[in-house]
Amino acid sequence: MKHSLLTKYECARVLGLRYLQLQQEETTIVVQGNLRGFVIRELLDGKNHLVVRRGMPDGTFCDKCVDELVVPDDIRQQLEYILTYQNNIM
Repeated sequence: MKHSLLTKYECARVLGLRYLQLQQEETTIVVQGNLRGFVIRELLDGKNHLVVRRGMPDGTFCDKCVDELVVPDDIRQQLEYILTYQNNIM
């Protein structure tokens, strides 16, 4: 099975949408502690079930579930740094 990479733009969009969902209490998940850290950890652990719609060159669309996409190493390192830094200041 071939895995696609999550682009930095898709990553930012997914993190922002999931953060808003949880902030507006649109889900049944109760988050204890830091919401930003929870959203980042959810993405890195592959537990985010949002769908990314990608436009294809022929004008069609391809829908991919975020938990099926691979977070590139450079983005993963940046997000883990944010988690580490965030935990040190709190």
